[in-house]
Amino acid sequence: TTYGATKAIVELLVNDYSRKGFLDGRAARLPTVIVRPGSPNTAASSFISSVVREPFHGVDVVVPVPLSTTMAVIGYRTVVACLVALHELDGSDLGPDRAVELPSLPVTAEQLVASLGRVAGDRPLGKVTVEPDPAIARIVDAWAAHTAADKASALGLPHDPDADSIVRAFVEDFG
Repeated sequence: TTYGATKAIVELLVNDYSRKGFLDGRAARLPTVIVRPGSPNTAASSFISSVVREPFHGVDVVVPVPLSTTMAVIGYRTVVACLVALHELDGSDLGPDRAVELPSLPVTAEQLVASLGRVAGDRPLGKVTVEPDPAIARIVDAWAAHTAADKASALGLPHDPDADSIVRAFVEDFG
């Protein structure tokens, strides 16, 4: 896609400019960031935050893909921690390829709904229903459900241990 080609070009430029000493660059590849606060948007990935955010606030939500669809996600707190840690690293630790895939957690909407049930306790939750949208399913199915973050792990970047920790952070910060 044009989006992917643009990202690749920027990463190559960061690598080249770092090699030439023009800057000490880094490029972070982010998985889908959840749970995003605010209202749902039109992004194909929006539902994965909505299955937590809306039910927690007592609002029913419709999921456009099967609840068993797996997505590579990262909690918003972990993104911030990774970006700060990546910034603080000595550039020589990155080597010539300055791009780092941030660690993701493969989760399904079903797992997030279950996590919300555990974290929310007795709080009444909105209902989650599935109404398949083939266009969104095609987009989401084309994304990697699992990603390798070997470089991030070797650099000591933080990761989300489980879905409950991501949902708990959302409840603590936006509940």
